[in-house]
Amino acid sequence: MKRWGEDRTHRTWRASLGTVPLLMALVGCVTVGPDYKKPDAASPPAFAELQGWKPATPAETADKGAWWSVYHDPELDRLERMVEVSNQT
Repeated sequence: MKRWGEDRTHRTWRASLGTVPLLMALVGCVTVGPDYKKPDAASPPAFAELQGWKPATPAETADKGAWWSVYHDPELDRLERMVEVSNQT
């Protein structure tokens, strides 16, 4: 007498049941919707700068001196002198 798991038709049936979810997943990935068509985007024929435009000239490394003196605040002047003496950088 054969056991249930040893019968060839049962093995084939069990194998086909395992492939059904795989096939369904593959079919779902293929049929997601209509073909995508990239929309047309308007672009200018040429790029031109405005009148008076000029390239940037960064001056971050230039010494700016006592910039805080524009506020005419004696307390700020005093604090800046303290920082200037005790600042390690």
